[in-house]
Amino acid sequence: MKAYLGQEVIDYGRLTGGDDFTSFIVNGRYASFEDHVIASVDLSRGSRLQTLQENDSSADLVSIPPLKNIWDGKQYSTIYSPGGLIAFCPKSADAETVEACMTYLDWLCTEEGGFAISHPAVVRLGERYFLYYSVLFGDILGIGIAFSDDMERWQEYGRFPATQECESTGVGAPGAIVRDGKVHLFYQTYGTWEKDAICHAWSEDGLHFEKDESNPVFRPTADWCCGRAIDADVCRFKDRYYLYFATRDHEMRIQKLGAAWTPLTSDFSRNSWTQACRHAILAPEMVWEQECTEAPACVVDRDRLYLFYGGAYNRKPQQIGCAVSEDGIHFEKMDSLPFLTNGEPGSWNAEESGHPFAFRDTDGTVWLFYQGFDGETWRITRTKLDFRDGRPVLVI
Repeated sequence: MKAYLGQEVIDYGRLTGGDDFTSFIVNGRYASFEDHVIASVDLSRGSRLQTLQENDSSADLVSIPPLKNIWDGKQYSTIYSPGGLIAFCPKSADAETVEACMTYLDWLCTEEGGFAISHPAVVRLGERYFLYYSVLFGDILGIGIAFSDDMERWQEYGRFPATQECESTGVGAPGAIVRDGKVHLFYQTYGTWEKDAICHAWSEDGLHFEKDESNPVFRPTADWCCGRAIDADVCRFKDRYYLYFATRDHEMRIQKLGAAWTPLTSDFSRNSWTQACRHAILAPEMVWEQECTEAPACVVDRDRLYLFYGGAYNRKPQQIGCAVSEDGIHFEKMDSLPFLTNGEPGSWNAEESGHPFAFRDTDGTVWLFYQGFDGETWRITRTKLDFRDGRPVLVI
């Protein structure tokens, strides 16, 4: 740890003790210093910030962002490596105590225990893949961020911050695209029922985002639906970007899909979107879809737009269907049966294979990400897709 006083750099190791270092901070003698954040704000450790403000109510500790790298002009921030949850049992503990400890850890990883990830969206930016997903932070739904070099081993980065008034009750169900070297994230507000709407943010590194000041950027008119918009998916098709979303009827019973579009030069802000039609582009019709079509996920192949979707509400079970369009607005379902079904009893996706996200990698490979549920734990997986004779097929 180092502190900076005028032009002098003081090495913490040369100080007579930690008390001197802390004393200089809480009495305002340091203009700047380096140390762990938690050491300055954690009340259980004395909270230097609290003591500093008791001495001078106008004082504050402000974090300084990293300096730009002189070679590439970027700012790099280190992150903590994910360590998971580590529990220690003493060697003297009996087998029953150890088993109880592990049972508790297993429970913590379930939805009831408070850990549940769902609603995947994946993009590639440079040599990295980025995964955005819904996750509970306490009792508030939020968006988590992870990254990977190979889509096999993922490293959790942290939380997409909810900073705007419209995000105060929660956000989730992200969709993402990359345009001109930036990740554009489209996500929904959560917790306001028929008032939920689509928001937009963008990032140059896939981790740190700037919010659209016009958020929320889209919700449909309430003449053909309740006015709600969730489960955003945006894709480029022909000469436009299309936004597909889920909404409900006025009774809030039937979940159906709608569409909007914006020009290729769009900034994706609120005034840029035009509702494509005043009717559903897809609605539940098949027996297996029950009362719900949601979670649109699009991929383009040979001038046709394929839209994967979740049929039936979560755990009913939800399964994945597919429809195809020549113009981005009029869709035809490709089969009366699910394209991808839920698993057998006892399997990881016994109660659901749902909320898909379609992603085409830079080498042309298409991946279908989706979530599964076994009755206790939500999981996310992927499977490769191919297109044969105008139809998508799973590559096992």
